[in-house]
Amino acid sequence: MSNTAFNWQDVPCHFTWGMNRVAKQVLESSFTFQKENAELYPDDEDACYMFVYLAYLEFVTGKNVGQGTDGSLHKADKIIDRMEDESGKKVFQLVSLANRAWILSLSRKPQETVVPITSQLLCRYEEHLSSENIEKEKAYLDAIEGFAFRRIFLDEQAEEKYKSAIRVIPDIAMWHFELGRVAGSSLMTTKDKMEAKLPHLKRALQLKPDYVPCMVKLIECLVRVGNLDDARVELDRLGQYDTSNNPKAICVTASFYMRAGDMERALEILHEAERLHYSVIYDLLATAYLLKATSVSPLRREQYLKKSLTYVEKCLSKHPGSYDSIITKFEVLCRLKVSADKVESFLRKLNEERSIPPSLFPPAFHKMITIFDEVNKSNLHPDLEILLSLYESMVTILEVTSRECLESGSDEKEVYTEKYRVTLEKAQFVVDKYLSENKELEDMNGRFRVANEKARSAWEQCCLCRLETKIDEDVEVSGGFKEKGSVSSLRQGP
Repeated sequence: MSNTAFNWQDVPCHFTWGMNRVAKQVLESSFTFQKENAELYPDDEDACYMFVYLAYLEFVTGKNVGQGTDGSLHKADKIIDRMEDESGKKVFQLVSLANRAWILSLSRKPQETVVPITSQLLCRYEEHLSSENIEKEKAYLDAIEGFAFRRIFLDEQAEEKYKSAIRVIPDIAMWHFELGRVAGSSLMTTKDKMEAKLPHLKRALQLKPDYVPCMVKLIECLVRVGNLDDARVELDRLGQYDTSNNPKAICVTASFYMRAGDMERALEILHEAERLHYSVIYDLLATAYLLKATSVSPLRREQYLKKSLTYVEKCLSKHPGSYDSIITKFEVLCRLKVSADKVESFLRKLNEERSIPPSLFPPAFHKMITIFDEVNKSNLHPDLEILLSLYESMVTILEVTSRECLESGSDEKEVYTEKYRVTLEKAQFVVDKYLSENKELEDMNGRFRVANEKARSAWEQCCLCRLETKIDEDVEVSGGFKEKGSVSSLRQGP
């Protein structure tokens, strides 16, 4: 095959896997978090996946361009040179070289700089296509692609890639570990999601018994399904290794004690780990104090809420795109009854629809509806601006999900959309309840009508997508959202 038989820009790498279609906010969020995670990777083959991915992110987000990009690729190249598996070595060389060629071409470097790299790349690609081990090499390509997809929240695509890779090479522990991280992403309940991960994580530990990151993930899954006995056994095994500087190991240990009802021990562990300055530590401290605030008297509640807010701000200063932290902050602010003008920039963040990764929709909705439920059950008079803005954000998520459902025909997205519709009805009822007491607020009532119409339209799109029934414009769409969207026409209950 001659070098003119194909275009060098078709060589598989991060630029040819459709990642350019991902919103820049998501890539920037991934960059800040993965840059921190990269510090935890040992200097072995596992780190190579991270460094070639970071080199791509550094360029497309405009972060650390130049020295940073060269640094990540240089770190990857040093590890590649030491690789023993010849197929893996060739594939990582190919992807690293392709990334470098793309970066040089998009940086508008002089042709004399780009041509030698692209010529070398074409030769490597021709060798790959004619390789006797091409099936094995394609498995490595799938795994590298899956690694990248996982970091931009495309868990379903990542799961497919890892399964494909494992069918060809079934004995690489990291692939089973990464599959365990994404398995069950399309399932609805936490229990089902976690149980789908367990066999893959256990298989990874069979292949590599001292695989600390996998132990940590296994414990997390066991804790989240409430299997504290097995989690305790795995914690004891984890204790055989030095994890004093491993923030994820520290967090999963603290989570175990939180789930076991020993909040004081959990807080003690987390405060000892503050010296590490990792965002995950701050995030869990924020959650811990938020939980603690729900179990104390009203006089002490504000003290713990303010502590929670302090830590969530620290987390967001290191990882601004953490949507879980953004929602935690919103919940704390609502409980503190902070006025709307103090959360204006925060609300704008919530409404940047494409910065909301689909895999985080369910936990975000769970936290959102918790706020509405508590407001509905209490005698408080909440800040209507905050409640209405939160409802608008929930509608935005429904719109995004239904649009993707319409475009892809995904059964999983249809299930999510149905769940969000039911949840929105509850939120809609609460907002309506308080706005009906303040009919003079014309602007808010107008925004509410617009949001209701958007919600109805999004749900109608999903119904049309499934071709279940012809929607009559003058009747409710499967309960809840009416075309007119006026306060008086809303369903008066969840």
